[in-house]
Amino acid sequence: PYIQTVHSPLGPFNRRVWPDQAFRVQRIQLQFVLRNINVNSFGPVQYIWSFSIIYDFWKSGGQVGIDFKADARVDSSSGLPPIVLFPILNCALILTALLSLILSAKHLFKNRQLYYEVKKRFECIPGKSMAQYPFQSWEAIPMRVKLKFFSYWNVFNIIGNICVIIAAGLDLGENFGTLYIVSYARQVLLGVAGAFSCFYLIRYLQYSQKCYMLIQVIEKSFFRVFRFCFSCAPIYLGYALCGVALFS
Repeated sequence: PYIQTVHSPLGPFNRRVWPDQAFRVQRIQLQFVLRNINVNSFGPVQYIWSFSIIYDFWKSGGQVGIDFKADARVDSSSGLPPIVLFPILNCALILTALLSLILSAKHLFKNRQLYYEVKKRFECIPGKSMAQYPFQSWEAIPMRVKLKFFSYWNVFNIIGNICVIIAAGLDLGENFGTLYIVSYARQVLLGVAGAFSCFYLIRYLQYSQKCYMLIQVIEKSFFRVFRFCFSCAPIYLGYALCGVALFS
């Protein structure tokens, strides 16, 4: 690779043999760094932007493929006074998510204790009395019946809170200038956390008299709808692959 410098700004383009070298060029990559100051209602913040533009002459069969990447981070060495509001909000978000995570985990632990207590009492039933039950042993009970001891809403809440804690921790580390990570990872975590948090809010609609029946329908039909969507997924996947192969 050739690194362009101030003393040789044209690089390989100022050579007489350039026409011969042009046929051997596979990829050209341009990288540069930009600093800017964003002034908002909380104060000035200086950012460092890293840009990368890649021109690929090899993979697209004659067409030039262009790939553009941009990443921004806060410049902690700029000398500007740091904004303390965002770290405070991140700390508050981590604490509230951690508290909600502990409560959901505690609720699941109680469900687990209830599960083993029912299992213990079921196994203590005499064999003669088991004839009146549809299941003659604990192993014969279907798994979908056993899973009803646990609340699916708490699982949604735990996943959402874990994503919130990780995303807020990454953003907190970036605010202090000790951790730099691609912003897309943090955005994905925040998106997943927001989705699961919204799913968890649906459970509170069951306390409404008008929405109680709707929530019961969602709970009873969740796995059936999931199985239906999973079984139909290959059809949509095949349609997508056909469109990509024909029109891309």
